[in-house]
Amino acid sequence: INKLTFKLMPKPDLFVILQARPEIVRRRKKELNLHQIEEIQVKQKKLTSNHPNVVIDTENLDHSLNYLLKKLYEN
Repeated sequence: INKLTFKLMPKPDLFVILQARPEIVRRRKKELNLHQIEEIQVKQKKLTSNHPNVVIDTENLDHSLNYLLKKLYEN
C-alpha cells in the first residue's frame, strides 16, 4: 500500500532525509531497536533513490544545514 500511495502522490521537488548512525537514532528514539532503524534507513534510501534528494547528517548539523541551503537555492 505504501509503495502504491507513493507512486500515485505528487512528488516534492526535493526530498530531505534526516540521517544519523543507527546507534545515535536508538539513543534518541528508544522505542525502535537497531535492526528496525537500519531497515527504515534502507527503505528511505530505496524509496528516494530515483528522486532529487539531500541527506542531512543530524550528527553534523552545521555542515549539513549549509549543504541543504545550497541545494535549495540550486532548485
